Formats: sequence, structure tokens, C-alpha cells
Amino acid sequence: MFLRYPDCGLMREPLQWLQMHKGVANPLEVVAGEISDESILLCLDEFMVNDVADALILNCRFGHLFSEGVVLDSTSNRAPDNLYEGGLQRDLFLQFIATLKDRCIAHAIGSSTDYRKMTNAEQGFYLIGHKYSGFLKQKFQQIIGEGTPFPQVVEVVMGRQLQVPLGANGCAYFPFEELCDRPLLAADYFGLFSKSFI
Repeated sequence: MFLRYPDCGLMREPLQWLQMHKGVANPLEVVAGEISDESILLCLDEFMVNDVADALILNCRFGHLFSEGVVLDSTSNRAPDNLYEGGLQRDLFLQFIATLKDRCIAHAIGSSTDYRKMTNAEQGFYLIGHKYSGFLKQKFQQIIGEGTPFPQVVEVVMGRQLQVPLGANGCAYFPFEELCDRPLLAADYFGLFSKSFI
């Protein structure tokens, strides 16, 4: 039996788990026990750390998982030594890197071509400036079809809410500033992208 978390979904859940086990002496240990009861193999796709809250509890969380006998198999675009590079309080994260290197074997699988960048660039993926605003709204309308977009409020994580300027038929439209000029957490983005818009 194994658990697979696409796009490193496990990283989005720790604060929710802590909330669920409020009042328990060691909630991370309880969660590790729950995971190990379900599986001995934990597969994480695109493992990354870009949130200070995740960075600070990773060593404890994975320490409990490893002590329960859970085996980690993961992909990442970064080597263990480069995880959370330049992040806040990274010195507190270094113990996790040491634990990871002690418990896991890293394999570098390189390629000189990043096909994701190549195809996106060819399709005009980067639309910069206000001059594209009308074009983007037109594309949004094409995607949602006959749906009528309207403002929505969505809960992202732990009771936090985000205003969605326009949403319909599973799609949302945000001006750049709404997503990139506000103090949002990585967990807010993950929570937002996991939602379905009416």
C-alpha cells in the first residue's frame, strides 16, 4: 500500500492536520501514525518548500514518519541541499536537509532541454502588460463558454478566504496584481488552485 501526493499535496495539509488534532500533546506524531497505518511508502511528486511554516516543521514531521518505518520516494526540481534556498530562517531548516540526506538517496536526472518552457514560449505564453487585458478576458470567456462569471469568495486554508474577481465553469479570472502584489501564502495558492469555481 502506498500514498501518492501529486504536486506535493502533503505539503499543503500539515496546518489542516494540526488544526484537526488541536489539543493533542504531539499532533505531528499522531498524523505520522495515521499515515503509517495506511502505507509504508509515501510518494511525493514535485517536492518543494517555499513556505516558512512548512520549512519549520518538516524535520519533526518527517522524523516521525521515518521512525514509523515510512519510506519516502519523491521527485523534485531541486537537489536536497538547494531546498528552501534563500528562505526565511533557513538555518532552522538545515537539520531537515541532513535528515533527508541521511534517510534517502538522491539521483540527479538531468536534461539540457526543458520542454515545458519551449512549448509555452512557442505558444505566446507570456502576455505582459495591460495591453493584453482585453485579450485575456476574451480567452477567459471562450474557456467558460455560456457561463456567466461572477465574483466569488473561496476558503483556501484554515478558514482563510480569498476574493475571486470572476469565476464560472471551473475557471477563475484574476488580474496579475490580485495574485502577485498581495501577501499570500504558498498554501493560499495551493488552496485556490484546488477549488472548483461555479
